[in-house]
Amino acid sequence: MGRSSASKPRLIKVVVPSKYYWRKALANARHVRGTGYAEVFVRKSMTAEERKNEHELRQQDKEKNKGKAAREWVVYRGQLRHISELTSGGSGNV
Repeated sequence: MGRSSASKPRLIKVVVPSKYYWRKALANARHVRGTGYAEVFVRKSMTAEERKNEHELRQQDKEKNKGKAAREWVVYRGQLRHISELTSGGSGNV
C-alpha cells in the first residue's frame, strides 16, 4: 500500500470477514505492544483526509505536551482532549 520508504514502515492492509472481527481486532490491538512487536500499530481504515486530520491533531498534542513530565493532552475519538475530560474507565452507567 503506497510507496516504500526507508524512513517509514510499510502499511499492511488486513481484510477480515465481518465487522465483529474488525471490532475485536481493534479492541485487542493494545495487547500487541507487550508481545515483542512494539513496532506494530493497528488502526482503523481511514481516508487520506482522515489520516491528515489525525496527523495534525497528533502534532498539536505533541506541541501542548512538550516539556511536561506527563502527558496532559491526547487525541481521543478524533478530537484533542485534556486527560481530565476523559472518563475514568468505569462502566459508563451513572
